Amino acid sequence: MAISLLSNLMINMKQPTTVRDQFSTLEDMKTFREEYLPDMYDSFCLETGLKYRFNRSNPIDEITGKWRVIGEGGGGDLSSYYTKTETNNLLNDKVDKVSGKGLSTNDFTDELKTKLDNLENYDDTALGNRVTTNENAITVLNGDTTVNGSVDKKVASCLSDSKDYTDTSIQNAIRQTAIVCDAKPILSGTTITYYQGGVEKTITSDNKTKFYYTTAGVNYSTIWIENTEFTDTVASVNFSDYVSKTNDVVNTYTGSDADKTKIPNIGAMDALKTLVDTDLNGKVNISDVESSVSSSSDNPVKSSTLYTEFAKKVDIAQGVANEGKVLQVNSSGNLALVDVSAMGGDASGVSYTNAEHSDLDNVKKALDNLFSKVYYTKIAISSFSTTPSVLEYEMGSTVSEVVFNWSLNKNPVSQSLTDCSVELTDRTATYSTPFSTNKTFTLNVSDGTESAVATKSFGFKWSVYWGSSAEPVSDYDSAFVLALSNSKLATSYKGSYAFSSIGAGQYGYVCCPTSFNLPNKCKIGGFETELINVGNFSITNASGGITTYKIVRTSVSGLGALTMVFE
Repeated sequence: MAISLLSNLMINMKQPTTVRDQFSTLEDMKTFREEYLPDMYDSFCLETGLKYRFNRSNPIDEITGKWRVIGEGGGGDLSSYYTKTETNNLLNDKVDKVSGKGLSTNDFTDELKTKLDNLENYDDTALGNRVTTNENAITVLNGDTTVNGSVDKKVASCLSDSKDYTDTSIQNAIRQTAIVCDAKPILSGTTITYYQGGVEKTITSDNKTKFYYTTAGVNYSTIWIENTEFTDTVASVNFSDYVSKTNDVVNTYTGSDADKTKIPNIGAMDALKTLVDTDLNGKVNISDVESSVSSSSDNPVKSSTLYTEFAKKVDIAQGVANEGKVLQVNSSGNLALVDVSAMGGDASGVSYTNAEHSDLDNVKKALDNLFSKVYYTKIAISSFSTTPSVLEYEMGSTVSEVVFNWSLNKNPVSQSLTDCSVELTDRTATYSTPFSTNKTFTLNVSDGTESAVATKSFGFKWSVYWGSSAEPVSDYDSAFVLALSNSKLATSYKGSYAFSSIGAGQYGYVCCPTSFNLPNKCKIGGFETELINVGNFSITNASGGITTYKIVRTSVSGLGALTMVFE
């Protein structure tokens, strides 16, 4: 409200009427809060002894802010004069004058003069000699077959040498080892592939090996020499009657089928005879069987040699140690006495009948069903993770693929995952369709009685940017916003924005998408503070997203460290 005085008011004191009538320093005057001043106001500064006028519409001066000197001792209007800061800015752009020179002077440096003074007339004698030498050499090269060093003579010499041919390489190949194979081998790179008895084999081509094979009743031989193939027909020979010289010589008999392509040595043949004789000695003679059948004994079989041989194999009197054991054919194919417990099994082979539960047709199913009810555990999702694990992204980003992994405390009877195909035994799935908008994936599992659910939500948000900076030279753009030192993904402007230091000539900026409705006021140090709205601008973020941002800043520069709070 206004106070009306009906008579003169006299104030007798040394202090100014109000704190804004007089300032100790220019800094105190410049940083005085604008909201406590009218649009136009005059005041004194003790530091300079001058009178200043505040004008809210003035541009901000680095030294005096929006204050301007009125005149020496307080008199005169200097609003039409340049300030010190404005004068300095103009002087910074000037070009210093140099006596005797103009702006278009073509300066010739001492360095260039020294180079020019050192130049001498060029002597091309050496170059001319080299040209003459090259011309003579070219004349020799173009000479006929009688000129030494000419191309024609070198070609003629090579032709003559090629006619003097020896088949040393072919002779060497003939003396190489030979392999009998099923069909013509194949050369690929430096590897020769062939088949023997249907088995694939390979050797390197530098072995110079000759291959023999039969195709359509015709015998052939093939050899590769320096990757060149030589194939000939050969006389009719039954290759199966021969063995390869390159195959190993058999020196032991293993009991397996004999390899007809290998050459047994005498020692191996003796070992085979000994092995056969030993096995035959352990057999029962036919004559023994015949004599036992014709015997006059009450039990001719038991008294026979055959029964005696059988008694060696199985001991009739087993004793109490083997009580309860059963005969089983072991892994070697022989009969053996084993404990019943060693035979294993899960009772699935024991039949079970229950009219009310016809599906439980063996003991295992019946017991499993009983245990599942007595010891029932509710199904649960133990873990549910994604790759990538990041769930929040900047607008403009694209998630190309998501791999899911999960674990359960028991096997389910059904399970599903959003937009993914999964089987009951699966514990992983991949969603390979790229997406750039919010998307939620839900995992559902059930044990037939209870269910469990887990979700993973991927979100895309715009960033809020803030930091300190001088005003841009031109207009505000994407480069200016992205260069601010702080950013965060958000859906609202509300929150605290800390500035570590707003230096001289810098302002505190906050940039939000216009959809956030960023206000022009905030709280700094608990006091509501008016911010300057510098406008709305189309901004492209680092992920390629484009939207309109509102940008606000502090009205005063060089405020140091502070925190803006938007409520």
